[in-house]
Amino acid sequence: MKKNISFIIASALVLTQLPFTVSAAENKPQPQCSYFVRSDVNGCVTVNTPEGASAEVNITFASPEGKALPYYSEKIAADSSLSFDIEGHDNTDDDYRNYTISVVLSTEDADSEPFTETFTIPDGNDNPDSFTNFIYNFLADDEIADEPWEKTPGDDGSVNVLMHISGVIMGDVDGDGKVSASDATAVLLEYSALSTGESGSFSKKQFKAGDVNKDGAINSSDASSILAYYAALSTNQDPHW
Repeated sequence: MKKNISFIIASALVLTQLPFTVSAAENKPQPQCSYFVRSDVNGCVTVNTPEGASAEVNITFASPEGKALPYYSEKIAADSSLSFDIEGHDNTDDDYRNYTISVVLSTEDADSEPFTETFTIPDGNDNPDSFTNFIYNFLADDEIADEPWEKTPGDDGSVNVLMHISGVIMGDVDGDGKVSASDATAVLLEYSALSTGESGSFSKKQFKAGDVNKDGAINSSDASSILAYYAALSTNQDPHW
């Protein structure tokens, strides 16, 4: 059930200690945080996207002021790179920031599950010679796997992440790993909504799984084919699309 395509995902996380410098503001996204202080920048997060997949990047932070506070929100085109300046903060009870990055990759066929990771940036006043770089190089495949991504250690303390973005089991609309009558029901409900002018609720991945006759639409024919496939499975026959 695996079909590997030409793009593979790897994400590298690199931590370095460099003489403290403030990153240049040119070609950098602007923080959503209104009280961002550029002179407090002690780190940088760089996101590189693969060929064939764009990315939506959100960075939030938790601090004494609140949880999941917006920091950055940007869309990055395929085969591109974008860097985010990050302020350093103490890690005490009354002065801290825990940052969380969330990245969703998108292809023509599907959106990935969000890749998330939480990190901290040391305060430059306490560590004036430190600058922390986080570098994420995203690539993708369409392998069908139990988890949406795989993390493995890389060289020099880096972390590699392989994300599985568009792999589907044909007919498995609900994503439970099998084809059943509930998948046919889901297709019929989607078709009914679309037929009455309502917006469909299927994700790109669900659409890909549900359009079993590959005519570019979700309709009753797909539901009938899914039911026939399920019936063949239930009677120990050899089903096919």
